[in-house]
Amino acid sequence: MTKPPVALKINKLFRDKIYEQIQEFDKQCADGTVNLTEDQMKDRKREIYSSNPVSDDHPANWAEIIELPLTQKFEISGDVNVAEITSDDIKEHQVNAKYSQKLREKVKSFMTGELEVFDKYFDFFEMDMSCPTDGDDQTKAGKMQIGLNTKFDNPAIKLVDTPNNDKLIAAIRDFLDQDMNVEKEMLRSVFVSDYNEELESQLIRSLKTVFELDDKYCTEQVITHNADIISVAFGDEGLAAIEEVDAGVSDRETGTLDEEASKQEAKTYDLTSEEFSDISAIDTEELNLD
Repeated sequence: MTKPPVALKINKLFRDKIYEQIQEFDKQCADGTVNLTEDQMKDRKREIYSSNPVSDDHPANWAEIIELPLTQKFEISGDVNVAEITSDDIKEHQVNAKYSQKLREKVKSFMTGELEVFDKYFDFFEMDMSCPTDGDDQTKAGKMQIGLNTKFDNPAIKLVDTPNNDKLIAAIRDFLDQDMNVEKEMLRSVFVSDYNEELESQLIRSLKTVFELDDKYCTEQVITHNADIISVAFGDEGLAAIEEVDAGVSDRETGTLDEEASKQEAKTYDLTSEEFSDISAIDTEELNLD
């Protein structure tokens, strides 16, 4: 049987510890110690799960987007010289963004014919995107909130009604026709790197800086079910914790860890899933495609 890579072992360690924390939180909500609305409870759980620095392994879809800034009247901003625009200008506005649930639903409306009146072009979809102005885009939780509150609407002013729209559409198509390295560019933009022994070594060395063995939620169950990665990453300290649990002399809480439930619960609040993925994009101008 193939052993899981170190990254997944670390993900599981954090996930199991978080599961113990969530169980305590649920108990506090049930007995009235914590009084929150259902939405507040969900937000709190997502915040707790955002403390896991290592994502699970699952595929993610991305979309190529051309973002043209709009005025408050939904007209293309004067910063974009539509009358003289070229494919090189379009490249400056091209980004790669996660294919979020809201974006998927909007595209589906085009594909099913529901938005036929707005579907004027065979090679791209036109829509208005509005993002919240508040939210910390430097944290997982902040990005999640931005993604959740980003909206995709029908275009208030269609390209066909925009002056010099023929120039703009021609520039977009020229850019799309010239963009022959879409797959390579997409991989670079999402920072996909080789997973090798050196990367695993770095993950192991850094684990002690972000995970505390004496955390109250690092229960006996968490230690037992993650003994492999704990012994490797924490050395003598990890081995001592494992031996104490095995000998029944640990001061830790026993815990209520259910590994399968931990896995399923984490998926429910996965911040990288389609539902919660942010719409923060990668500017391809910054990429080195050589």
